[in-house]
Amino acid sequence: MTQGKEKPEVGCYQDIMQAESDVHGFQEGNGVYLREDIANGLSKYLLKVAYEEVVHYVTGATDNSRDFQSFLIDCFVELAA
Repeated sequence: MTQGKEKPEVGCYQDIMQAESDVHGFQEGNGVYLREDIANGLSKYLLKVAYEEVVHYVTGATDNSRDFQSFLIDCFVELAA
């Protein structure tokens, strides 16, 4: 399911300004970055954000794109099979 990609680099960042948006993670280049305040302990929300950003890394797809949705559906089917 990784489409031949190596595990991404993982890091945290501090959100210094919330300009009417609420970003909890992002993917850039070969890295996945998670907002520091949600990365302070293992939680389902942290795993959710990390999974979403890894899917962006693997697929190169943007939020709400058909490629992003198709990959997630393929993952669900693979897990259920």
